[in-house]
Amino acid sequence: MSEFNKLMNFVKRTTALSQISGSLGWDQETMMAKGSIAQRSQWMGHIESTIHDRKTDPRIAEWLNLIDIKKLTLADTAQIKHIKRDYDRSVKIPSDRIFACNYNLT
Repeated sequence: MSEFNKLMNFVKRTTALSQISGSLGWDQETMMAKGSIAQRSQWMGHIESTIHDRKTDPRIAEWLNLIDIKKLTLADTAQIKHIKRDYDRSVKIPSDRIFACNYNLT
């Protein structure tokens, strides 16, 4: 499997986790059962922490460095630029702050 394909598979799975988190957030705002906020906050904190860990995984930097963008399509090149920008932003946030920042449960 090429480095590009490894990166894209990893990003697709991370994106799926982000979508799940979004669904949990939507449910929380619209029809979550009363009295379940503490548990939901824990779930969301843990999933956001997992997403951040994936977004800052050192393999992303390795894959990005090994991909020859000259061999990619214009659309694939744009995706690589987006992934690199997201990675560069994500690594600036310490992992131990994700749970506390989003859900203030520390």
